Amino acid sequence: MRTLFNNKQKKLYNLKKYKKIIKFSIKKTLKYVNFNKKIEIGIIFVDNNHIKDLNCFYRNKNKETDVLSFPMLEFKNGNIINSSIDYNEYGEILLGDTILSLENISSQYYINCNTMEEKISFLIVHSTLHLLGYDHDTACNENIMFILQKTIFQTIKKNSLFLHC
Repeated sequence: MRTLFNNKQKKLYNLKKYKKIIKFSIKKTLKYVNFNKKIEIGIIFVDNNHIKDLNCFYRNKNKETDVLSFPMLEFKNGNIINSSIDYNEYGEILLGDTILSLENISSQYYINCNTMEEKISFLIVHSTLHLLGYDHDTACNENIMFILQKTIFQTIKKNSLFLHC
């Protein structure tokens, strides 16, 4: 798995530690849903203004948010449903991009997340599931996605000492 990071925000955060948590959370999510293909995923750190602009442009929601997911493939619940797959020069599937506003995340409250590290892990699980075609657009889909998300995150939280640093 190749994870490409791009920092487009100015605040000082411990990005080295967050990058480790992000990679770990992506790997655990992929493993849990049995997605065994080699992938490349982009992670972009932005500020509230930037994520608000993206949210407005792509989702017609003129407000800040914590995370946005931009899949490169068409999936349905973890299964690729289109035949056009893009690969990078290393033969890895281009899965998509996750945009994170650390500024927004640091100011939000999340159930069962007591630290910034836990919040980031929780949102990365959420975003990775979106990149794999899971959604919460209907009650049924929401139930499937949120049960997966909660289970994966609780497994990460239970088995990961570095989330409690």
